Amino acid sequence: MPVSEKTYRQIALDDPEGHWELVCGFLRRKPGMSIEHNEVMSQLHYTLMQQLDRRQFAVRSNAGHVRLTAQSYYIPDVFVVPAELQRPLWGR
Repeated sequence: MPVSEKTYRQIALDDPEGHWELVCGFLRRKPGMSIEHNEVMSQLHYTLMQQLDRRQFAVRSNAGHVRLTAQSYYIPDVFVVPAELQRPLWGR
């Protein structure tokens, strides 16, 4: 059964360890990855952290949600976000 964006956001915030994604309106847990996949993700995260200014950018791995549409939110394996966008979320 499809869920609304509001319902998804409530579920994702209430269960931060659940790794919930919204795919075309349907709720799902982010699929598990192989050890090889996780190793590539870790290496990419490490490499990006070495190259970027931490005052300007944050590198996130398997954390945070990216909204594509009201029906699609994903948890990227690795992504870079400007630090100014995450500062308002600190303490939440």
